Amino acid sequence: MTKHVLKESLAVRRKIEPIFTCLKLRIDESGQFLFTCCENKIKVIDIQNGTVLKQIPPNDELDDEIVNFIENDAYLFIAYKSGFIKQWSLKSEELSLKRTWNTSHIGAISFMTFDSVTKTLLATGGSDSLIKIWDTERQYITHYLKGCSGFVSYVQFHPKPIADAPYYLLASGAHDCVVNVYDLKLNKLVNKLEGHSAVVTGIHFFTNDDSDYVLTCSRDKILIVWSLENFTSVRKIPVFESLESLFLIPKNKNFRNIEHDGNLVVTAGEKGVLKVFNIEKGNLVYEQENSILSVDDNEDQQSQLITQLVYSAKSEEIAVVSFENNILFYKLADFTLIRQFVGYNDEVLDVKFLGEEENFVVVATNSKHIKIFDLQSFNCSIIKGHSDIVLAIAVFQIDPFIFASSSKDNTIRVWKFNPETLTAICLFRGSGHSHSVTSISAPFRSLDWVVSGSEDTTMKLWRIPNIKKAMVENVSLTSKTAVRAHEKDINSIAVSPNDKLICTGSQDKTAKLWSVGDRLELAGVLRGHRRGIWCVIFSPVDQVVATSSADATIKIWSISDLSCLKTFEGHDCSVLKVQFITKGMQLISTSSDGNLKLWTVKSNECTKTIDAHDNKIWSFAVSKDEQTIITGSSDSRIVFWKDVTIEEQEEAAAKMEKLVEQEQTLANLMRKKKWKKAIKVAILLEQPFRALNIIKEIIYEEEYKEGDKEDLVKESLSGLREDQLLSLLRYAVKWNTNSKHCEAAQRVLRIIFSEMPPETLLKIPEAKETVESLLPFTERHFNRLSYLHQQVNFMEFLWSNMKLTDISEVKQ
Repeated sequence: MTKHVLKESLAVRRKIEPIFTCLKLRIDESGQFLFTCCENKIKVIDIQNGTVLKQIPPNDELDDEIVNFIENDAYLFIAYKSGFIKQWSLKSEELSLKRTWNTSHIGAISFMTFDSVTKTLLATGGSDSLIKIWDTERQYITHYLKGCSGFVSYVQFHPKPIADAPYYLLASGAHDCVVNVYDLKLNKLVNKLEGHSAVVTGIHFFTNDDSDYVLTCSRDKILIVWSLENFTSVRKIPVFESLESLFLIPKNKNFRNIEHDGNLVVTAGEKGVLKVFNIEKGNLVYEQENSILSVDDNEDQQSQLITQLVYSAKSEEIAVVSFENNILFYKLADFTLIRQFVGYNDEVLDVKFLGEEENFVVVATNSKHIKIFDLQSFNCSIIKGHSDIVLAIAVFQIDPFIFASSSKDNTIRVWKFNPETLTAICLFRGSGHSHSVTSISAPFRSLDWVVSGSEDTTMKLWRIPNIKKAMVENVSLTSKTAVRAHEKDINSIAVSPNDKLICTGSQDKTAKLWSVGDRLELAGVLRGHRRGIWCVIFSPVDQVVATSSADATIKIWSISDLSCLKTFEGHDCSVLKVQFITKGMQLISTSSDGNLKLWTVKSNECTKTIDAHDNKIWSFAVSKDEQTIITGSSDSRIVFWKDVTIEEQEEAAAKMEKLVEQEQTLANLMRKKKWKKAIKVAILLEQPFRALNIIKEIIYEEEYKEGDKEDLVKESLSGLREDQLLSLLRYAVKWNTNSKHCEAAQRVLRIIFSEMPPETLLKIPEAKETVESLLPFTERHFNRLSYLHQQVNFMEFLWSNMKLTDISEVKQ
């Protein structure tokens, strides 16, 4: 197999798609499955590798939006904006809808929870300030609770069994900042616990010294412990951050070998860290360090809000959900980070291969965090450092574990990736641009410098100290040289393969060539595009550079004389990215309408157009062997494409060889008059005309008598499968449209209809429509033949009445 085969086809190998975009996530009791809401669909995900196992589509009939959901191992309950709840069975391999009912909530259902004892009582709290409890087994409403003010933010059942408890309580929090306690046996509001000054975000019942308590958290930055004996506040614990979620560590579980004689609670909120408090003493026991979601010391960053904590008792893991819909899993014992899932990438701005074997992909999204994916397991690592959205990434070819990034925080950073831990540390940080750094590029043969372009119209070349000897993180970089390169934003920057030239593309419709030395000197200006330039790239073999523009064209320019050599037209909108492949003989480009195109440079032709994404394709990366291409789009999807040109060519050649062989077989069968086998081969080859000729050969063969012809046709069609009969039926319908072939068609139809019972015929897909289409032409042929029959009878009548006249009488 040659390396220079022009690429003609790409196939999707795998996708990284959104798995979590809204609402709360759930973990099943076994700790194996994750339930998430994504783009109005519920997804069931393998918690070990993030693979989507099952999916419930949206309610398209009513265009209804999912507002909440919950599962109880056997069933999944989905609440919709219309007030309906759908109950899906989880027991079968395919999710099946069991029941739908109207909750009669006015407005959205804001919270759903099950009792922890029977797991059959479902509580729904709505924006109408009502709480309703449903018996999901007997299918009726058991309680209708009033007393809340505003939307219900949290509901929790008391964990004690009904038979053993002197009461059976339910607590709720709402927009009025009050915790309501209900006695479900008496079906009434027992007490209102007033103490919070913000929305209640968490409620948990617990027992200590045979006394029952309830713990509540709120965005007012305090935890409150309430006694259920007299419904008074026992203790207030300041946490100094707005809290979004909490859970109690089971007493029989060891936590970081910390000795404690009370209940421990884990909290999470606006600071992005997990904290552990002793409820009885009210003191902080542990605070998480080096959290991905927290703020680094001496860094201009913002912490990322934790919106939810979910504890799995079976696996003893904590799922932490961030505001950006990232999911992080920690071990309960020591808060060790186990795995990370990216729920929603938002816009994918840049993708690059990473590592010697290109087993990793580094991704810049509409986020201040960089994501690194392991292509073997598809585990993800979230890298923090920038304080604003990361716009571009460049990998050093000489050391593919070193990469640079540029951001809207006006800085660039140089990172070192550790494939063992799937983490990256920031070695150097360069600041000096006055606006967003929109593009960055690394040299091919060196680790000594990196070049960046910015919205401030300047290009800076940064001197990098010895990376291999770097021991200190975040060392400041100095700009070796800087130049005002363009009149408008610099959108793209590229380094030539020999590291001697730099090309910049700008919104000012020009691309410029710069020579690299002690200073950046202008080597030429490329003019010709009618709109801003989005991408520039050097050819790996020729002295040319390619540019793509918002004018929907791609141009190839000569470096020597700065002339435009070729222009590629075919895109309907802005061409956002372009790159040379196949030793410079082809181009691959992506546009803002989600299309990917393959071009042949020599012929200026587009050889393949693929509808790859639903929105702008900002970036793509090509592997060294050019067998894998990764595209990243603003539709939040990262797609892995495989070059299947060779496979398709081999498959096409094999099909052609098989077709020739079957054609020869058919010709031999017809020559030997083996009609039964010949018809089967003709149907297999999907050749209606050959099948028609076989039927005609039988019908018009002079050596056969009329009765023998009928039997021979019937014998030839016997033994055909239902799908073959259906194909023959379709052929006969087409033959029947032509008077030249109607006799063969009618003979075939008569045999099919006489041999096959109507019940069997109607079971065949599309059989009814096929038979109905026969009627118009059959009636036309019948009328034509009836008319011809009349004409023949009339001619016979004339002939029988004609008398021969004597020749002598004629002469007279």
